[in-house]
Amino acid sequence: MTLLEAIKVRRSIRKYNGEPISLETREKIIKRCEKLGELSRAKFIPQFDVKGVFNPLVTFGAFKNASNYIAVVAPKTYKEDTLGYFSEQLVLYLETLGVGTCFVGASYSKFDVKIKKNKDEKIFILIAFGLWDFTELKPRRSKSPTDVSNITELSPYWFKEGVKAALLAPTALNQQKFYIELINQNTVSIKSFPGPFSLFDKGIVKCNFEIAAGKDNFTWV
Repeated sequence: MTLLEAIKVRRSIRKYNGEPISLETREKIIKRCEKLGELSRAKFIPQFDVKGVFNPLVTFGAFKNASNYIAVVAPKTYKEDTLGYFSEQLVLYLETLGVGTCFVGASYSKFDVKIKKNKDEKIFILIAFGLWDFTELKPRRSKSPTDVSNITELSPYWFKEGVKAALLAPTALNQQKFYIELINQNTVSIKSFPGPFSLFDKGIVKCNFEIAAGKDNFTWV
């Protein structure tokens, strides 16, 4: 599975089948976390077979059989959009391994997250992950391309594909509070609007857009 295919398949999964992650897959996840940590200078800390972090009794965002997560840790002053960008790279990589994921900003027990961090660092978000059934793909609620961009029939193909992938990006509460603009033939801008985790979401959206549009076709401004 390619990253573009992963974008199309990905769903925010809260119910897993409870089967353990294989040792081979665990090693791949650990290595990718280490690599992205080096590239981003943030920390992606995977935890396997941990009970109690995700409360199954909450009325909104309940989880089932969720016992694995990745803590996204960085200095408190770290740019949230950059962190979202690298986090989405990690999520899409897990999808290529057949592992479902879900960004979790609030519905978890902070007391049960046993992660060592420096005084100037914080946990920005958790990424829950586990095995799920890819055959059960439900339609996603989404805004239209014209709601989130200045796309037209005359827009270049790569821009249309980028916007399409951006709309498949996970955003907090499915708010999709972003706007992508084609400035000229090969220059693109993206902005986010106020809302929970909207800056983090901006980075996630940028990652999806880049993969589908192709980095060689444009530059960010």
